[in-house]
Amino acid sequence: MAFRKRRVSGPELRKSPRRNVRYPAKIDVGDGSAAHACNLSDISATGARLTAAAAQELPDEFTLQLGAVRRKCRVVWRSDNQLGVQFLSGT
Repeated sequence: MAFRKRRVSGPELRKSPRRNVRYPAKIDVGDGSAAHACNLSDISATGARLTAAAAQELPDEFTLQLGAVRRKCRVVWRSDNQLGVQFLSGT
């Protein structure tokens, strides 16, 4: 069994610190199908963490709809029901 080091509370190491939020959003995979419901769990200037029921089935790139705002995203990590995404520039 592999052990993971527990991160001790300390300075934020990300380039853009994330802010915890709870906000409903939608994922548009761009194939004409209905958007997938998700929840925005945290966000920064460069990316976000999303909670979605079908996280493993979503493509590596999609458009995140936050109300009237749309951001093109690339998946950088996945778990059973969460995704870490990077916002792509020019979106």
